[in-house]
Amino acid sequence: MDITSLFRKTFAAFALSIAALCLAQSAAPFKVAAVSSRPSLLFTDNEPVRIKARVEGGSGAVAVECIAKDSCGDWTAVTTLAIHRKGSEMAEAELPLKFPGRGYYKLELTAQCGDATARNTIAAGIVYQPLPATVSSPWGIMYGVYKGFPPGFNVKDRPACIAESMRMLGASWTRLNFWTHTYKVEVKDGVVVLDLSRMRQQVDEFRKRGINILGEIVQTPRVLSSKPEAAERKGLDAGPLYVRVKPADYKLWDQMVEQIAKEFKNDIQVWEVWNEVDYVGHYWAGTTEEYLELLEHTGAALRKGNPSAKVAAAGFTRNFKAAIPFFEAGFGKGVDILTVHYTEQRDGIPELQKLQGKYGLSLPIQNTEESIEIPLNNLSHGIRTFKFIHMLDDLPTLRPLMKTDWQLHAAAVTYSVGAQLIGDKTFRRVQELPGFKVYYFGEEGDLAVITPYSTPVRLMNGSGLERIKVKAIPAEGREMLGVDALGREGKLPGGEGEIHFPLNVTVFDESQDDAIPQVVFFIRNCKEIVSVEGVSSATKAIVVVEAEDGEFDRKSISVIADKEYSGGKYLNISRKEAPGVEGYGVDLKMNVPADGNYRVCFSGNSLSRLAAPASLSSFEWSFDGGPKNLAGGKALKARRYGIEGAPAGISELGMVHLKKGPHVFRLRLTAPREQPDQNWALWIDSIALVPVQQ
Repeated sequence: MDITSLFRKTFAAFALSIAALCLAQSAAPFKVAAVSSRPSLLFTDNEPVRIKARVEGGSGAVAVECIAKDSCGDWTAVTTLAIHRKGSEMAEAELPLKFPGRGYYKLELTAQCGDATARNTIAAGIVYQPLPATVSSPWGIMYGVYKGFPPGFNVKDRPACIAESMRMLGASWTRLNFWTHTYKVEVKDGVVVLDLSRMRQQVDEFRKRGINILGEIVQTPRVLSSKPEAAERKGLDAGPLYVRVKPADYKLWDQMVEQIAKEFKNDIQVWEVWNEVDYVGHYWAGTTEEYLELLEHTGAALRKGNPSAKVAAAGFTRNFKAAIPFFEAGFGKGVDILTVHYTEQRDGIPELQKLQGKYGLSLPIQNTEESIEIPLNNLSHGIRTFKFIHMLDDLPTLRPLMKTDWQLHAAAVTYSVGAQLIGDKTFRRVQELPGFKVYYFGEEGDLAVITPYSTPVRLMNGSGLERIKVKAIPAEGREMLGVDALGREGKLPGGEGEIHFPLNVTVFDESQDDAIPQVVFFIRNCKEIVSVEGVSSATKAIVVVEAEDGEFDRKSISVIADKEYSGGKYLNISRKEAPGVEGYGVDLKMNVPADGNYRVCFSGNSLSRLAAPASLSSFEWSFDGGPKNLAGGKALKARRYGIEGAPAGISELGMVHLKKGPHVFRLRLTAPREQPDQNWALWIDSIALVPVQQ
């Protein structure tokens, strides 16, 4: 009998004895949660980990069981406790948990009160004690629009909790967006009157902890807008049209910007002007010339309010072709720092430097939005990078560090490891080995960081990189240590050994985190890596069929070659005209290995784009001419990211029962998309059948 089964039997008897003490159930629902003095269960490795079980509702004494599991490895701890109370009041008691060290852990709570049972699952993280915040640090986190806060915490404490969380994860910088809802502005007798109290509080909390701030002027308040009645929106978080156009009166605009800069002149020395202006029609809906006029006025007003302020612009996306009109029109005048987004994955910095040279510019570059936790390419170019994003429920492809209810993703722990081990060490060189790149930081013999670039990492069939075998030359007189992506250290005697990848490729395991952390390995006290060998996990019993291998109308559906997608290709449907009798779609032959229930998973576009207003076509799917299931009407969020061959993630369509043998999966589009046009549009890459464990 394993330890979990033994504890479960003991807990059942324990719960029965507690149940005898319970009073009648109250009308309030019975709930259990794991809580701490912080809104997220985030701790450093030099402090005690104190987590309490909180119960609400029900009535009377409660028995609580907590199963704590390491996200990588066999460590499991099962604890029980009794919470004594007479009525239905909220009550807490500390869980007697002892974690083995740094890492990312899942806590499964079960509480029993009379006949009522409550369950909850939450993540906890233990990270390095962060290095002191410095101006020279390349580690930043983008501050988002915070909507959520856990029960039991005063919302007035949220600014302090935000700053504390960023600092605990190792950030020395934050990008602070001055969205129009974060301050109040009025015009009285031709004078701009501002209320900046909300931003003042947040800025103070950041500065108390030494966090440096890059402020961003990003929207036009309605009262100053040249189109104040234009309320239509453009998806994402761009806001109504009136915030995305130039001001009506630059005298008033300049007053506002000058006041903001003056208010924060002791706190914010770098100001970014707007966001992704080359993303046509979204965050900036004006012309190129209008933006350059806005940039000139804003820069001058910032410097008038704070003569030492530096001006950064314009958050160009990694498609630098879209930025060319801005360079051709004279972008760069009055700008101190060039800001860009998402250059890491394709190492876009050299391309951007070449583009600058073409137009006679040599501005220093910062990346103010990046999805990757540890941006090794950016760091190798000396680029400060702001992780997108601290906290968000949407846009999971961009790998937020937490959810808006403050639950941790594993990505947060990985970010903290990079901020600790790399810190502001100087990049020295890069080394290429078969299937891997090695980045060296610090003095010789200090730190090597290994990441795969052609070795299969995580595949649709469930297999992937499980661990690496390393041979290296240790720094003289020092013991070499291997560190995984969650901060667990192990000795590598003589410079040889293995490092496991935490949360490796159980990509369809319901217990795993949606945002699987970046595949990266650290070697401390390493002079030179001699060889790296990747060891793959066994292929899971998952059926994967490539869309390009199916039957489809080749006159109306294109096969697109793209190495980022499974099989190096995907099907592209993009048609203005309505389909014929057969419809737009594909039929796929699938051979099922055994009778059973299977989850049907889709790779191609992220199906979160089915949310209204849909930017993809809804579609039906079925097996063997059976019932048709609609994918549409509400968003199907892609649930798994960081999977090689599925850059937009994997979305679960539903569950089916299939017999062993051949089957035909059919997909047909049912309607044109709503935006940005009325095309019938969808990318289809592959379909996977994932067996449901009984």
